[in-house]
Amino acid sequence: LGLYWVEGSGHVKVGDLVAFPVPAHVRALVLERNYLPPGALLVKPVVATSADSVCTDGGRLTVNSAPLGAIATEDTRGRPLPHDARCGPVPEGDVFVASHLATSFDSRTFGPVPVADIRGTVTPLWTY
Repeated sequence: LGLYWVEGSGHVKVGDLVAFPVPAHVRALVLERNYLPPGALLVKPVVATSADSVCTDGGRLTVNSAPLGAIATEDTRGRPLPHDARCGPVPEGDVFVASHLATSFDSRTFGPVPVADIRGTVTPLWTY
């Protein structure tokens, strides 16, 4: 939680913190479980672009064969989470977003995010 500055950007790269709407195919889950209020944006770091290979096999996320973290199968209340199963290049025009926290609701759960859906890069001004 916090206060962020969002600046539109036509180019997104690995390491950028980006803001985007909850992907449509998991929006009902987010609302049903009260993860976020309607219309809220997700803010996540980009860990891979179409130049990178992502693998979510074996309960671990790897990017270009480097381990980045575990993949949660349940949320913090023990409810099952969907899982984006893939091993290969990120599709052209998409990015893969993931936090360092295994409990983060990110591309490990909902898959790559279209660059066209990204509202901009984010600069945290005040977080708590």
